[in-house]
Amino acid sequence: MPSQTTKFRIPYPLPADALVDYPALGLNLAQVLEAALVGAPPLRTAYAAPGAGTYPVPTAAIALIFEAIGGGGAGGGCAATAAAQYALGGGGGGAAFASRLIASPLPASYAYVVGAGGAGALGANGNPGGLSTIAGLSAANGQGGSAGAAAAIPAVGAGGGNAGIAGGTADFVVAGEDGQRGYALTGSAGGGLAGKGGHAGRGGGGASPVWTNFSNGNVGRAPGGGGSGATNSASGPAAMTGGAGAAGLIVVTALFGALTPAQAAALEIRRELESRRPSVELPGGYDELTVDQLEAFYAPLYAASIEVDELCAEHEAAAAEAVAAELEDLAR
Repeated sequence: MPSQTTKFRIPYPLPADALVDYPALGLNLAQVLEAALVGAPPLRTAYAAPGAGTYPVPTAAIALIFEAIGGGGAGGGCAATAAAQYALGGGGGGAAFASRLIASPLPASYAYVVGAGGAGALGANGNPGGLSTIAGLSAANGQGGSAGAAAAIPAVGAGGGNAGIAGGTADFVVAGEDGQRGYALTGSAGGGLAGKGGHAGRGGGGASPVWTNFSNGNVGRAPGGGGSGATNSASGPAAMTGGAGAAGLIVVTALFGALTPAQAAALEIRRELESRRPSVELPGGYDELTVDQLEAFYAPLYAASIEVDELCAEHEAAAAEAVAAELEDLAR
């Protein structure tokens, strides 16, 4: 036998002062079952790549928390400009956040789709992001910003895209932020400010506005942020492309820990063992027992604790109940 159990460090053979230490060792053994029955910590799985897939539900899960953020909208592009003109694209809208809790009974799996970020377009309106969907959730996408047309100074840029606001069958929804409109500085022949992208609900920030003479928009921040609009100041030689929106995100958190009826029964056995362990009556009483006699009584309990150690590592609740019954018999 090893000198101690691997998980709970219960020693073998008995320490030199066995008459004093045995009650404490007995309590340690009684507590083995409780440790064996503790549920696993929550298991979080995140899907950030755009596209479809399947989430496999863990076998022992008792509930799932679903969280989803849609794809952000792209910023608007802008047209080429003549002298004393501006063209300023609007920012893309930020996507919505949606969440839902589902308790057992649970299916074997859930299909999901992570929404892609909207693509920017040359001199045209930005494209909307994609919906993120799972388990009845439908986290709304941000809409694309409008394209900026050439206009005389001072100029007001194109409108920003609308934010995502819907969440399907969600328990909780946080709407995104609308994309912003761009503006040109009064009387200036350069340095116009394109529209900023909108923030996603509980997600990524919107792209910063572009403040250069001739520039494509910036990409939104993940997850779900809207892209910023493109800008052309005076005499912009070519149309520009709005910044892309950021892709969405899906996170699933599996919860464990509730006891089955069999586990609850095993826990009651453990509690009974703990309540009487210090006063277990052995032949002759504590003071008259030799260390060898204590060893003879303690060795099978130690062997059983090694078995429970292995079961803990494998999270075998049913087998742990069987060992609980064995410990009960040995303690009598």
